[in-house]
Amino acid sequence: MHNKIKRAIGADRIMTVVFYCVAVFFFVLLAAFAGYVIIKGFIGATPEMFRFQRRGSIGNQLFNTIYLVFLSLLITVPIGALAGIYLAKYAREGALTKFIRICIETLSSLPSIVVGLFGYLIFLVIMGLDKSLMAG
Repeated sequence: MHNKIKRAIGADRIMTVVFYCVAVFFFVLLAAFAGYVIIKGFIGATPEMFRFQRRGSIGNQLFNTIYLVFLSLLITVPIGALAGIYLAKYAREGALTKFIRICIETLSSLPSIVVGLFGYLIFLVIMGLDKSLMAG
């Protein structure tokens, strides 16, 4: 029995080292890839890319992304915070509360790309809207 425990502890230590080595390898690989992309991006970047007048610049896209995120947060943070406080402190247990909790858990488990593609399908494909902040 004592020999099995020593063997298990030894195997545990070996596997811990192996898993740490694998984690470090992938972290270094990720850092190298990110560094390569950042360095190549800075080499090719010019100040004209960030201006709003020139066609093909990223200034408009960058501004619209920040604007869309700000508007989304302005609307969703108060609603989410107040709904969370209400559900945690004041809501009575019932069918509606259980349904709302299930909906919240389901939405929080969905990847954002799935939600984005669903929004794309609804706003651009089905409703036929043009590319706009509403569609974003």
